[in-house]
Amino acid sequence: MERRICTKCKKDFIANLKNFKKNKKGKYGLSSTCIKCHNEWHRIYRLSNEKKIKDNNEKYRNENPNYDKEYGLKNKTKIQIQKKKYILENIKLVKKYHKEYKRRNAEKYRNLGQLYRDRLADPYIKSLFNSQGISNDRINSEIIETKRLIVKIKRELWKQN
Repeated sequence: MERRICTKCKKDFIANLKNFKKNKKGKYGLSSTCIKCHNEWHRIYRLSNEKKIKDNNEKYRNENPNYDKEYGLKNKTKIQIQKKKYILENIKLVKKYHKEYKRRNAEKYRNLGQLYRDRLADPYIKSLFNSQGISNDRINSEIIETKRLIVKIKRELWKQN
């Protein structure tokens, strides 16, 4: 197993990507400074060049206004996988965030629920099945449309009485 000494802190490390960043020109294809030293240098650089970095980022966004949208469309599945992985690894944090968000935006959620019920949106129709103990994997688009028609008919009959 190859070893490498960081040129900043002079500590000895195993030469791998856990300890060093990639660098094609470096020995073993790795940079000469360990990740810890590199991150510290980068942190100091960002703090001392905030305006320059902000201006460069703004200039790039102005020159490439559709970059984020194009990237999202091009890498849709990759992004979905990353999101699912993050949620699974941080489930408690995600649940805590959503609970707090719903508490802060309670009025919005009440209105959204009312909107789903009024428009008979798919999530609302699925929730009707779920309340009867039917799981989402057994519900297809034809069943949703049929249930939507049944609910519309019931509402019309209720209005007439």
